[in-house]
Amino acid sequence: MAYEYKVNGQPVRLDIATDLLAVRFREPAPYSARSAAMNRMEISGFDDRIEIPKQKLTLFRTAPRPGPLAERIEEAAAAVGDDAAVDRCSPVFKHGGVFGAATNTLIVGFDTDVTVEEMDRLLAIHGGRRVRGVADGHVVELPVDADPFVAAQALDGETGVAFAEPNFTVFGERLLRSGRSGAPHSGQPIPSASGTAGATNATAIGQYALDLTQAHEAWRYQRANPSLRIAILDEGVDTRHPDLSPALVGTYDGIDDDTYQEPNSWDSHGTACAGIAGAAHNAIGIKGIAGGCGIIAVRIARSMYVENRARYLWMTDNASIARAIDWAWRNGADVLSNSWGGGLPSTLIERAITDARTKGRNGLGAVVVCAAGNDGGAPSFPSSLSDVLTVGATNQYDEPKTRQSADGENWASNQGPAVDIAAPGVLIATTDNIDRDGRNRSPGSAGNYVTDFNGTSSATPMVAGAAALVLSADPSLTEVEVRDILRHSADKVGTVTYQDGHNPMMGYGRLNLRRAVQMARGLPAPATLTGADSQASNVETEPGDRPAVLARHEGATGTTGGSDEDWSSGLALSTAPAAFTGTLEPSALTEAEVAGPQRDIAAASFGDIASPIEAPAGPLTVVGRDDRDQLNDTTLYPWRAIASLRITAADGSIWWGTGWFAGPRTVVTAGHVVFIRNDRKPRANGWVRRIDVMPGRNGRSLPFGWVASTVFRSVTGWTQDGKPEHDYGAIILPTGLGEKVGHLGIEAVSPADLRTSPVLIAGYPISKPAGTLWEHAAAVSSVGPQKIYYPADTSGGQSGAPVLRASRDGRPVAAGIHAYGAGRTGVNSAVRINGAVFQVISNWMEESS
Repeated sequence: MAYEYKVNGQPVRLDIATDLLAVRFREPAPYSARSAAMNRMEISGFDDRIEIPKQKLTLFRTAPRPGPLAERIEEAAAAVGDDAAVDRCSPVFKHGGVFGAATNTLIVGFDTDVTVEEMDRLLAIHGGRRVRGVADGHVVELPVDADPFVAAQALDGETGVAFAEPNFTVFGERLLRSGRSGAPHSGQPIPSASGTAGATNATAIGQYALDLTQAHEAWRYQRANPSLRIAILDEGVDTRHPDLSPALVGTYDGIDDDTYQEPNSWDSHGTACAGIAGAAHNAIGIKGIAGGCGIIAVRIARSMYVENRARYLWMTDNASIARAIDWAWRNGADVLSNSWGGGLPSTLIERAITDARTKGRNGLGAVVVCAAGNDGGAPSFPSSLSDVLTVGATNQYDEPKTRQSADGENWASNQGPAVDIAAPGVLIATTDNIDRDGRNRSPGSAGNYVTDFNGTSSATPMVAGAAALVLSADPSLTEVEVRDILRHSADKVGTVTYQDGHNPMMGYGRLNLRRAVQMARGLPAPATLTGADSQASNVETEPGDRPAVLARHEGATGTTGGSDEDWSSGLALSTAPAAFTGTLEPSALTEAEVAGPQRDIAAASFGDIASPIEAPAGPLTVVGRDDRDQLNDTTLYPWRAIASLRITAADGSIWWGTGWFAGPRTVVTAGHVVFIRNDRKPRANGWVRRIDVMPGRNGRSLPFGWVASTVFRSVTGWTQDGKPEHDYGAIILPTGLGEKVGHLGIEAVSPADLRTSPVLIAGYPISKPAGTLWEHAAAVSSVGPQKIYYPADTSGGQSGAPVLRASRDGRPVAAGIHAYGAGRTGVNSAVRINGAVFQVISNWMEESS
């Protein structure tokens, strides 16, 4: 007999498992009657059975004997099918690496114009009755002895019925731990993670994936949005775990249709997936890709405890899966992470996924991410669907995961045209059920983590976390756009051939989180910097790939314990600094350190840079009356991220300027601050000798101390050509002082955006009392491809000051680097942070990290 049904009108033919039989006993048949019934056929033993209580099924293994498989199974079924203790006996089917058994329930969907009364009439004709609605369909109960395939086929032909299919119970085993085929690979060691500060030794090794996917770089520029939610559809998540409990914002059990989803103590698969996607960055254990986003724990399966044989035999049914998907997107899930698969195809599940993709996120669509599978075949259902993000696995050597790959693990990622992207899936460190309940039975906190989580199951939540971080960068993206960004930003690694950008094992490449976030911000992929934007440095730098760039780099307020300034009031042309309430240990400059005249660094480079319409910063930069206001409390953010610079030129002469922290070790300033051109004393020309950086300076007071640097950056457009539009540079610090005082965001925006909001220039003018910080806000006069013009008052010593504007969330971001006075234009000007400048500054931040 052929066992088949239809999914979206297309026939699905099922293969019979070699040695399994599903039996439903008549209740309340006693144990003795059930045992006697099974003795009528050749089975491996009555005690060697697996109970599936939810569906009232018992699985038995048939004893092997000669003969065609289908005949043997049908003979075995007939042998017990007429026993008084048995309601029904049927084969078990294998599909895509898992097993399934048809129950006495169907899933039926109706056309939208069919009334409830008409539904019930149609079902009654075929002996069915509605039990409950689920997603876009209904669970329909049949008589226990009815054939669900025959009933589904009959209903599928009725007018008004959209689809009818058996509601399969699905079960299989998880690939969770190391499965080495032999000795571990003896080549390169597993890379260690560079960003696992605070992680235990037990967890640090597996976070090599954060390095390969450039997660650390992405986090510098884009924080996870706490309002975004990732649904983990799995065996449940341990809500007690210290890395996960801060992130959990919702729970649901699709099997029981309630909110209690705690996993069985031995079901740790969902806890592992949740850690990879969204473990909090709390310096306790691991770091999730989208740590900071919310996690919704959605249970779609559970496993049986069968000691020494099938302990991790997980079970679910199609109706429960569809119900969980439907609940997730309706309850705010932005991303659905599905580290399950291989189930029997279902129209109901397909429709639930389509609803999530098209109706979720208020019509923008929830991103549905699915594991390709681990048996080396074609992607299994639902990852075989065309509109989900299908994830394959790579190893720690950036190879596609096969049984022959260098990692030595005896499994293979599924492959084919449906694979969209790959991510690390070998020996991944992640969270485990706590209190010795999970896979790791070590005592204490070490037992809360595993280091050998394997499979596309571990690659999938990485990509789900990446989708959440992309949406953090731009919440207005549709799910189609998120999928496109992740595919097109991936790295073409793996020493494989990509045809039209795609490879069956790697998809469009291995996940690159930073490049994905960069694309979400709207900038094209970075090109090699040439010409005037070629980088220049006074010291040799290590070779390496240039980092991807972003349209927005987030600022950080630092860790000083002080208050943050309501700085945006300055953009309304008024300032009222709040009193500083923190506690700091101030230091002071000595008389000797500030001795001598306060000379403007711009005056050291005045030759060819003074074009007919522009001049170095000087007295003419006060437009009309001087409307600048002193910032009396420089311990407030963002003022403490702006630094007074004491510059020692090559000839030993002392000059003064301004700079600002763009990262923990990167201070951005004007190009003529770090490289002097055309001085009348040739010995002063070229790279300066030293710069003392004094953040938040207030006269002689240095509330955050100071740091000296001898490493500088600029571009050849300034160092070789002396062009005003390329007059920018950076100071690379030997310490991470910016972690304490904070750093400003940077932003590359369109000229139209720049013209619509005022800007604020804050710096250290030499025309004011030495070492005092002053600001003035003004509207933007005009914007060119490489310059910004404004009538804000400045004067000598403010070369390198940030040109601040408010981002959409009200945070201060730098849009330019002040460098020039009014000259004949009547307005001051800055080097505009356009795409190229943004990329260069991003490179400097990467080099200094």
